[in-house]
Amino acid sequence: MALENNKDALDNFQQAAYKNPGEAVYWATLAIFYYNTGNYTDAFENIIKATTLNPQMQEVWYNLGILYEKCRQPEEALIAYAKVLELDSDDNDSQKRIIAIKSPYYQHEMQKTAHIT
Repeated sequence: MALENNKDALDNFQQAAYKNPGEAVYWATLAIFYYNTGNYTDAFENIIKATTLNPQMQEVWYNLGILYEKCRQPEEALIAYAKVLELDSDDNDSQKRIIAIKSPYYQHEMQKTAHIT
């Protein structure tokens, strides 16, 4: 049942995006769906499209940063969070993520887990 619901949700999100190809919010929603189902390749594809269509949507840049972090690309995440701060210098969530990524603990954990096979 859950798999069927996911398929229906994906179909609905895709239809909305294809009917409104110039609307970043639909592509961003697809990216979130893919992220939540563990399909990071498609999440990247859709969120990059959303940032291209509307580079002023700070939520999309923040979500891109989260996706980069999930995929163990902290330098790229920092760039995405910096873009959020360009749009809203008071964004606390992005400020916290930048501080976390730059912390010695974060760097240590990235190095430690990078060697797990």
